[in-house]
Amino acid sequence: MEFNKLNLQYKVIEEFKSELNQFNGVILVNKPKNVYSHDVVNYFRKKLNIRKVGHAGALDPFASGLLIILVGKYTKKHDVYLNMDKEYYASFLFGISTDSYDVDGKITCIKNFNFNEKSVIDSFKVVLNQDYQTVPLFSSVKVDGIRLRKIARNACKINFIDSNVVELLLTNGQKKIIHLPRKKITVHYWEIKSIRFIDIDTIVKYLNWFDSAKLININIKSLKKLCMPVVTVKMCVSKGFYVRSVARDIHNLTGIPVLLLELCRTKINGFDINMLT
Repeated sequence: MEFNKLNLQYKVIEEFKSELNQFNGVILVNKPKNVYSHDVVNYFRKKLNIRKVGHAGALDPFASGLLIILVGKYTKKHDVYLNMDKEYYASFLFGISTDSYDVDGKITCIKNFNFNEKSVIDSFKVVLNQDYQTVPLFSSVKVDGIRLRKIARNACKINFIDSNVVELLLTNGQKKIIHLPRKKITVHYWEIKSIRFIDIDTIVKYLNWFDSAKLININIKSLKKLCMPVVTVKMCVSKGFYVRSVARDIHNLTGIPVLLLELCRTKINGFDINMLT
């Protein structure tokens, strides 16, 4: 990312100067879509001319919203900010799934189905009232000392044996069985904000941001008349909650392919995205 093209909306919410007049502080950033969290970190490293800069919980590139940047001595408080509850607005597309259950993955299934609003709402009730969540394959969680996403990206074929066990065919020809960890989570509240329908042309625009080649082998013309439902949910969740795992769990529960289409982090404890406007 070229720093001069990175237009960030941010606000310093806490700061002090050290003996050498070096900036130490906490910065709230509204991360735009299509920007990596580490690009934001590098932006402030260059802007402040200080190496000791980090974030307190990354957002995926396609996601937007609040990102906490810690500078200087505040990096020691990383765990304090990381453990804070977070509020999201998440939009889930029903009818398409990818290997990562978000728009950053390769399409694995497109399915036309009869939309039943009550059944869809009931599926959210089941998934968002769980006390434990299986971490997604494409995540930073480590298994045998290696991040899961690194293992997954080294696979040419992914086969889910069940919701917690996945078989990978690696690029070297070897097979690897991964038992995905389950973690205790809390959903403090959730609410369905809207249900809308979008056509295939709109869907392709979302997916094409990443790689139009993912649509090879899919006959778009045959899908022209399809309109697929998008359900937007507001949720407040604990540390370690993976929003895209909601898409996976609903898929496993209902058999309907689902992916996380859009994600915006709107609150981190008492910090609100409206503080930046």
